[in-house]
Amino acid sequence: MSGKGNDQDKTGVDESLKTLMGQECTVAQEFITKYYKALDHPQRNTPGGMAQVVEFYDGSANLVWNGHGVKHEGTQIQNLLQSLPQTNHDITSIDCQPVAGGDSPKLMLVEVHGIVTYGGDTKFSFDQTMLCALAPTAVKFVYDCYRWTAQQ
Repeated sequence: MSGKGNDQDKTGVDESLKTLMGQECTVAQEFITKYYKALDHPQRNTPGGMAQVVEFYDGSANLVWNGHGVKHEGTQIQNLLQSLPQTNHDITSIDCQPVAGGDSPKLMLVEVHGIVTYGGDTKFSFDQTMLCALAPTAVKFVYDCYRWTAQQ
């Protein structure tokens, strides 16, 4: 239904809103791709490599890893991620949804599903749900929940 002064599709959704949502989802997906590349990098557990991974998290972020929660206080997230063996994530799906409310930073709920391989041989299917803050100069995890769903 089109009305005067607005540009809506047949579902009544404003076209400019759909475009903005698409752009935000693209930013979030690119951010997630960079995150997994850093997390799976062979040099992840070197000081420089881990600094790159931890940089994806907001200073007040929470991480829940298979039911074990840590806050981004001191080196808690870093220590948890460093305790993992080498990983390789095969992402099968990424879904991004904007979170309503507030203008700055914008929030995006991102859900990822895939298969992770630890140390070259142990495989699990996993789901990861992240709340990302999309600020003009950076994207950061505010909340990250990683959960194995089945051993492969």
